[in-house]
Amino acid sequence: MTNAPDIQAAREDSEGAFACSISELTAELMRASAGGGNTWRIAGLLCQTLDAIDKYQELHGHGLPGYLVLRALDPDVSFRRKDPESYTEQRLAEINKEKDTNRSESVRASCVKAIVNRALQVRASKLIGQSTQATLAERRMHDEIRDLEDIRNKTRFGWGS
Repeated sequence: MTNAPDIQAAREDSEGAFACSISELTAELMRASAGGGNTWRIAGLLCQTLDAIDKYQELHGHGLPGYLVLRALDPDVSFRRKDPESYTEQRLAEINKEKDTNRSESVRASCVKAIVNRALQVRASKLIGQSTQATLAERRMHDEIRDLEDIRNKTRFGWGS
């Protein structure tokens, strides 16, 4: 019989294994859709992700919760392998967010992140033929670009300081 700490460690490893595999798969798919990347890796990464999901379900006794998928795909969280041969050493490595002392820098960074996210939404929507969603995301992306230009002008010329 295994003890509770071993089971808990195995469960955490299964979460880390899923996060690593889904983030690598997603990154490779994004690169491939942009005309780059190593398309030959996609099938292997897909199998690795499915294996990680099976292992998670086996250890937890239920399906993968949505928050784990969202956390794994969050660009502010990084998932790295310590040992590519073993899931047992994979851990989440969260990026520490430093507080911005300059409010305009914080707002500017927020706008840039929103623009990147909207661009990804446009690309994803076009890939699956959702033209309405692509148009909406594109419109919102251009709104964010205008906001960024306004912030840049206010900062450059001292307007609104």
